[in-house]
Amino acid sequence: MTELLKAELFGFMLGDGWITTKYNCGFSGDPESLQIAKDDLIDLYGDIGKATIVTKNTVSEKYGIEGTTSSFICNVKIAKEFESLGMPIGKRVEQDFDIPNWILNGSNEIKAAFLSGLYA
Repeated sequence: MTELLKAELFGFMLGDGWITTKYNCGFSGDPESLQIAKDDLIDLYGDIGKATIVTKNTVSEKYGIEGTTSSFICNVKIAKEFESLGMPIGKRVEQDFDIPNWILNGSNEIKAAFLSGLYA
């Protein structure tokens, strides 16, 4: 169960999260999905930092985005955990990276959990 949850959260972070080079990390999405992810992270890792879900207006001319977004930020421990799982650091749209072997070579359940998180 733990590996499935890690795969799902990995997919979620890959799709709608980030880790900066200074180990700032977090997730964005709808508030309900974020609450589930936050609860799952706490179940897996205990202390994840304050992780307050914040909703605000956002605009990005570069990516043609305008609207409302929700997100929460985790502590450095979570950033380092996801880095150890193979999460790329920095602007993923500007770098090549591969899905980690533990997912690619994992069971069908691991792959399904990863895809579920990616599309969440």
